[in-house]
Amino acid sequence: MRVYLSVPYTEKFKAKLAEDERLDRGNVIHRSDLIYCLRKAYYRLTNVEPSDSIHVEYMVIGKTLHNIIEEAFPYTEKEVLWNNEVVCTVDILENGYPIEIKTTRKTIRSPEEIPQTYIEQLQLAMLALDQPKGYLAILNVRTADLKVWRFEWESRNEKEAVNNYFLEKLRLLKKAIELKTPNLLPTLDWMCPSCEYRHICKALTGKQTYKKRKRR
Repeated sequence: MRVYLSVPYTEKFKAKLAEDERLDRGNVIHRSDLIYCLRKAYYRLTNVEPSDSIHVEYMVIGKTLHNIIEEAFPYTEKEVLWNNEVVCTVDILENGYPIEIKTTRKTIRSPEEIPQTYIEQLQLAMLALDQPKGYLAILNVRTADLKVWRFEWESRNEKEAVNNYFLEKLRLLKKAIELKTPNLLPTLDWMCPSCEYRHICKALTGKQTYKKRKRR
């Protein structure tokens, strides 16, 4: 039996997985649109055809592990709305509190090492559910180490500040879509190498880097 690596079919397979992911989200604003790259969210929401196949391997690993963990809980994949329009699909609801599952290859030993995007994902779930606390379950796929971190609002002012931060990002995204001007939106440069829109984005002028929000 002869065995060959089929590069064309490999790329076709990846492209199909990426296309299904985009179609699943439709033209509705999702939580991930606000916590990751706003310009990428613009392209997706305005049906711009990607110039490249997304790097789907880690997405598939993450989804598979999500499904395995969620099987242990009765209330999973709960869709709730933040600000009456942004869809937040909460991984697990335990006694009304959100639990978000994240997979990583990075070693996380302290709260300071948790990626800001993970925190923002949980914050939006807590805001949408109007809950004072929530949990991040972070699984290291290299070491098989699972840690669960609890987050709580320190004050009403902190909660309002975080809510206003997301409101501003939502306002900016909707304005760019209305004016058909993606250059209004910043990018997250660390996402660029694996972004399916990177060549389209590179052709635009006025590219800027989105500054990380300081932890509150």
